[in-house]
Amino acid sequence: MDAKDYGRCFQLSLSQLNIWNLESTLKGTSVNNISATIQIEGRVDFILLQKSIQLVLQADDSLRTRIMLDGDGSPVQYHAVFSEEDFPVYDLSHTSEEGIESWEAAMTRETIPVMGGPLYRFVLFRAGENAGGVLVKTHHIISDGWSQVLVCNRIAQTYLELLEGTFRGLEQSPDYKLHVREEEDYLKSRAYDKDKKYWTRILEESGEPSVLKAVKSAAVSPVGRRISFELPQVLNHAIYGFCMRNRVAPFAVFYMALAIYFKRIGGATGLPSGFRS
Repeated sequence: MDAKDYGRCFQLSLSQLNIWNLESTLKGTSVNNISATIQIEGRVDFILLQKSIQLVLQADDSLRTRIMLDGDGSPVQYHAVFSEEDFPVYDLSHTSEEGIESWEAAMTRETIPVMGGPLYRFVLFRAGENAGGVLVKTHHIISDGWSQVLVCNRIAQTYLELLEGTFRGLEQSPDYKLHVREEEDYLKSRAYDKDKKYWTRILEESGEPSVLKAVKSAAVSPVGRRISFELPQVLNHAIYGFCMRNRVAPFAVFYMALAIYFKRIGGATGLPSGFRS
């Protein structure tokens, strides 16, 4: 770490600080890993796939975020200068579909140290003569589920354009520093004071928290098993259209659906939820 890195540092956002605190509590776990796999049907050109990832990394400063401690021991962040790197390629040609899924799960569980180094992992794989792809893993402190989808789509689109010879370059992704500055301005504003008073009153008036089931064990573990459900295409388009018309994120829609579920199974009332636009 040199003096230039210190000069480029800026504060973590409130969301990032929450993730930092969770990471500090559950050190050495994969609780903050976000993983997705891009699957390619047909013969994979691994040279172009590597190049696609390099181009996306070069155009997205936030992916190159590094975390360090300042002189007071508080976490800060900076964007590392882009430099090319070779990503590993695994040959899973003789591995069953179940074996590949187990490999993906194992790679996902490998921890990403939050301090100092890259907060992403790109692992390419060959699944046969005409199949392969790349596992994309990021630390939650630089990404969420939605931005992960955007990164994967960008890699896939860049790869296709390189294959077809139609690639014309990538626009630079929005700088996360702008969000941090906007948040700092909001925290100093009258709007923040008004919102704080409102939500303090709402939370003070709320009843007991709602839970899906009673906790029978005192043991706390970050290990979980995700169950995925594929939505019908019609419902997918309906949700997308609703979000576009009402200018809300899909997360807010699913969050409210969860609140309705709590209401139906437990009779919960007055579930507070808020999203600052």
